[in-house]
Amino acid sequence: MTQHGFAGFRAARPTRSRLSSLLSEFNLLERPDAELRSDDIVTIPAGFFLNWRSGLRRAVPSFVSLTRAKRLLDVAAGTGGTVHYWFHPENIATAPATLGLFAAILREVATRGDSGTCEVLTQLDYCNRVGSRERLTTRANFAAEAAAE
Repeated sequence: MTQHGFAGFRAARPTRSRLSSLLSEFNLLERPDAELRSDDIVTIPAGFFLNWRSGLRRAVPSFVSLTRAKRLLDVAAGTGGTVHYWFHPENIATAPATLGLFAAILREVATRGDSGTCEVLTQLDYCNRVGSRERLTTRANFAAEAAAE
């Protein structure tokens, strides 16, 4: 894949029912994603679906989704975890209230980024950083093994 220009790919979350997915929005104890290892290209953690304010998901108060995001960011700041939110553009087109939630989360991220407690990376930046670390670790392990022989 790297020979075709791919730096990484986003992992998929384990499949779960719509009800389970909806209820996960209320899980304020969920942990940020950990860095994933891969052999060829970087595996970007699956991340968290931005609550699409449509259908039954409208029943989830925005403050709950925002509280969840804040807690994920707090835990990630203390553990080095990754908080990767994603959505489909049509989620905003079909449920404009989703944009307000997205803006509120972005304000939290910006505030934390400005204070130095959160590092904002594009997916390519993430791939370059993690890929560089993996290459350095592999080189260091190889050098240590060679020195031990």
